[in-house]
Amino acid sequence: MGNFYFFATAGNDLSPMLYLPKIEKLSFYPKKKKYSRTMEELNNILEQK
Repeated sequence: MGNFYFFATAGNDLSPMLYLPKIEKLSFYPKKKKYSRTMEELNNILEQK
């Protein structure tokens, strides 16, 4: 799969994205302060997988 882009999510917890096996990088818009993690934090974690 590689990159995964999305515009909005129903919840604020983005951590389930970390468990999707084929995602290498996330990108989303807008960057909401209420999300559980920033896009940069999530991508740093994905790089370490």
